[in-house]
Amino acid sequence: MKQKVKRKLALLVISALFIGLLPTKNQTVSKAEQTDRGSLELDNPRTDSDGTVTWDCVYFGNYWQEDTDGNGTADQEDEKQPIKWRVLSVDGMMRFCSPIRALI
Repeated sequence: MKQKVKRKLALLVISALFIGLLPTKNQTVSKAEQTDRGSLELDNPRTDSDGTVTWDCVYFGNYWQEDTDGNGTADQEDEKQPIKWRVLSVDGMMRFCSPIRALI
C-alpha cells in the first residue's frame, strides 16, 4: 500500500515539474528590452580608420571601487558604485563583457 502511494506521489511531482517546463504564450521580457530606447542594442567593438577602438558599455551591479570615506582604501565601509562593463563580443544572445576596473 505504501509503495503505491509513494509511486503516485512521485508521478505527481514529476508531472508538476514537467508542466512547469512547458512554454507559455506570455514570454517574459527583460528589463533591458523595456528601456526608453526600445530594445537594448549592443555591438561588437568597432575600429575607426585611424585605429581608435570603440566599445559598447553597460552598467550592471555595484561594488566598492573608490575610497569614499577618506581612509585611503576602498572597502566595505565605503559606498558602492555602479560597475561599468565593456562589451568585448556579441554572438547572438550571448554577450562577453569585462569590467572596466579590476574588482578585487
